Amino acid sequence: EIGRMLNKDVQEPSRQANSPAGGIEVLQKSFESFTTATAKLQEAFRSLEVKFEAINRELEQKNRRLEIILAEKEEVRNYLETILESLTTGVVVTDLQGRITMRNGCAGRLTGLGRGAVLPGEFRGRRKVRLGENILEVLTSAVKARDGSSLGTVHILLDVTRVEKLEEMAKRTEKFAAMGEMAANI
Repeated sequence: EIGRMLNKDVQEPSRQANSPAGGIEVLQKSFESFTTATAKLQEAFRSLEVKFEAINRELEQKNRRLEIILAEKEEVRNYLETILESLTTGVVVTDLQGRITMRNGCAGRLTGLGRGAVLPGEFRGRRKVRLGENILEVLTSAVKARDGSSLGTVHILLDVTRVEKLEEMAKRTEKFAAMGEMAANI
């Protein structure tokens, strides 16, 4: 639009440039056209500056809001991580290939497996797993996306070693008691 105005203002005076007196008039009109065009350009520039400042302020406000949201998300993430690490049960999350994508400290101590390792097959679909001297009860649940597609599995590992040993001791005690009764009856 500004280009059209400049061309129009510059072209009109050039038609009268045939006479010497007309040359001064043309020069005067050219200066007037130039002054008018300059004023219009300055006004357009001021308008752009105002728009730029408004957009800049809006961008600064949105950046501040984003920083607040990111800080809140980081706080929630840290809170959830603290809860996960505070659990006395192991929590292991695996992807669809069985690779560990997340685990808490207890799961690391119970299994000795780190992130990226493949969870041994015996953990899948079994209720109890013997791992060295430890006996773990494994509870599993599918991890689903919002659309219902499967993302992996979460495994809850409960150390039931003491319970199993107590049950074994109770069975032995019952056997000895039964043998004692049999011996007393003889």
